[in-house]
Amino acid sequence: MSVTTAPPPPARRTSWMDILGSGIVRGIVGAVVGYVIFYLIGRRIGNTIPYVADLDQNDPAIFIGYLGAIAGWLAGLGFLAYPLRRMAGAPADIGSDRHGGGSMRYLGLCTDHKVIGLQYLGAVGVLFFIAGLNAMLIRIELLRPASPIYSPGQYLTIVTLHGTMMIMIMSAVVVCQ
Repeated sequence: MSVTTAPPPPARRTSWMDILGSGIVRGIVGAVVGYVIFYLIGRRIGNTIPYVADLDQNDPAIFIGYLGAIAGWLAGLGFLAYPLRRMAGAPADIGSDRHGGGSMRYLGLCTDHKVIGLQYLGAVGVLFFIAGLNAMLIRIELLRPASPIYSPGQYLTIVTLHGTMMIMIMSAVVVCQ
């Protein structure tokens, strides 16, 4: 009586996504790389604008860098995997199929509605925390009338971020109802 065993599965190629680990790590790396690349592009663009070149600030470079960070974040999470695979003629591979079960599916792209809901809730919680920190920074500035802690531009930025985040949180709550 001989026992036949199945041949071992073929070795899986290691990709750069496997090396970086979970989706959140890939997203952070993608955001940093995207910010740096687009910030450098924005600096080159900003230095050609006369009023920006005369100032010490380069707001166009920061804005373009933020756009690059968002694009890098989404690419790192895997949002580009589906359209790029479809354009290459490969079968579509959605993120939830790769991760299977476990807690790692909460850190990357997933099509399961329960996971998406918890990711949404986590993102709203993080925004609420940051908006609360901004509210505390506003209160610290208004604590004493004599010497300002922040410059007027920094104070207006904090107030604007606080207001914008609170509006986004409120609209997220309304959408979920």
